[in-house]
Amino acid sequence: MKRDGVSLAFEKILKGIEAVETQYKGEGATAFHQSRYEDAEELNAANKRLSRFRKKLQKLQLEWNSGIDLHVKKRVNVDPRQPVRSQAKQLHTNLKITLPSGRVIQRPTPAITMAETIEAMGIPKVGALGVTVCGAPLLSMEKHSNYGQTRVGKYFIYTQSNTKTKKNILETVASKLGYKLKVEII
Repeated sequence: MKRDGVSLAFEKILKGIEAVETQYKGEGATAFHQSRYEDAEELNAANKRLSRFRKKLQKLQLEWNSGIDLHVKKRVNVDPRQPVRSQAKQLHTNLKITLPSGRVIQRPTPAITMAETIEAMGIPKVGALGVTVCGAPLLSMEKHSNYGQTRVGKYFIYTQSNTKTKKNILETVASKLGYKLKVEII
């Protein structure tokens, strides 16, 4: 029997995931040998999450291959050779922060700019505000398993948001602290 498009798509996705798992293992080993233990630990954790996801996908693949009627399979028209069209990406934006002293903070990414700005305002002061974003603390001493964070010293700053949201967070924090900050999206 000719393989259907969904089965071929499963195989393609699983091969891609396995390739990334192999890369993570190599990068983790390199980080460990270079005594970058924190990096090695993060790579290992990411690899474990990816491995769990791959196993779920393999179960779905098995269910598709053995539990879906042939007539249904024929009606599902998936060509794994065709690229999946994604939504058009928005233009890349960044942040430019001007502190009251005139110092400008503008780093390669909005996340790094945001983290450095919070550091400049004073991590203990910002932490004392108890600001949360999407139910997660803006500042934490522990890495969150589900959210993107940028590390500054021993702190993790929630930075998993778009540039406009980062701007709003910084303006809100600065306002609460009585800190005059100019935040621009560029």
